[in-house]
Amino acid sequence: ECIIGIDLAEKRDLTAVEIVFRHKDGYARFGKYYLPEETIEQPENEHFRMWRDTGLLTQTEGAVTDDREIKADILELADRFTIREVAFDPHHSRQMAVELMEEGITCIDFGNRPLFMNEPMRKLDALIVDGKLFHDGGFAFAWMLSNVVQRSKNSDLHSPAKERPENKIDGPVACMMALG
Repeated sequence: ECIIGIDLAEKRDLTAVEIVFRHKDGYARFGKYYLPEETIEQPENEHFRMWRDTGLLTQTEGAVTDDREIKADILELADRFTIREVAFDPHHSRQMAVELMEEGITCIDFGNRPLFMNEPMRKLDALIVDGKLFHDGGFAFAWMLSNVVQRSKNSDLHSPAKERPENKIDGPVACMMALG
């Protein structure tokens, strides 16, 4: 059984699908990442071309990420695993959630706001510190995780943020959504 978190890109940004399983006394996570061809081929995105060429990133055709390809991959995962639920941000992936629910997959709204992200961010941090987040060693997730900074609201609620637009954090955000 797994839970999937999706941080769906609006248009030309990175989309992250994190598949999270209970494992030992923690969690195992695996990521699938998507980016449109036009974004990958921009001169400053050599690292994304390397990710694509080594199989860490799925390139979709054109200028925007093709959500149909992501949906097809999730349906393929549903054939292999029991998906308890898919957590998605309703501001960016409502249509995909409706289509997945039509296929019998439970989807839940999980807004990317401090109120919702506070506890999962703390949980991810604790899992990492305690050595209870198991992963495949992929450097794409590690790089995105290194870009996460803590944004605090009223110093009680924390949520993930990044210092610069080019510092992608989509994988860790999708992982937090699944943990939440």
